[in-house]
Amino acid sequence: MTFNSLFATIAAASLLSGCASSVFLLGGGATIAEAEAAELALIGRVNDILFAEGDTLTAELPAAGTANYNGIIHGMDGGGGTGPDMVYYADLAVEVDFATDTLDGEVTNFVTDVAGFENPTGTAVVAGTVFDNGGDAELEFTAAGTLFGTTGAADYDAATTSGNFAGDTAQAAYGDHISDFEWIAGPNIGTTSISDGDWNIEQ
Repeated sequence: MTFNSLFATIAAASLLSGCASSVFLLGGGATIAEAEAAELALIGRVNDILFAEGDTLTAELPAAGTANYNGIIHGMDGGGGTGPDMVYYADLAVEVDFATDTLDGEVTNFVTDVAGFENPTGTAVVAGTVFDNGGDAELEFTAAGTLFGTTGAADYDAATTSGNFAGDTAQAAYGDHISDFEWIAGPNIGTTSISDGDWNIEQ
């Protein structure tokens, strides 16, 4: 089994057709404490799937159909940036198309610990692929969008560094990411905050 750097948090998914639907775990206006609690609860739910069934083999992936996943992306102070240290959480909604081995979605409802940027508005667009890695079913994606706080704005970019499906029928996915906030307005303009971490999704 493969574990992410924080916890092996994963997500259940059902095979559905149509567009992805978002189920917001955080919603708008959440606090860091509320977001942390939501992620820990998510970790508890999805770990059960991983421990019971393990990671998904490529041969176990559906040949067609789509699946909607919802969860949380979380970043911690990465260091090395020129901008303020940042912890953030956000809702992550993804739809996987197993026929084309592609995925899309969005990151919304950001929560951060940076003053004037606690609950920035804006959406990051997600795009990625599903692939085989030595018999294991894996996925990767990027996310990008502009976020607006009360005293500043930043271009957000994230990219996965690992991603695995889990469960006998690909009910789940989890992994790690790198992410940057490039400040384009406000007191931190011209600097970059680095905040890497994990992402976890469930049906």
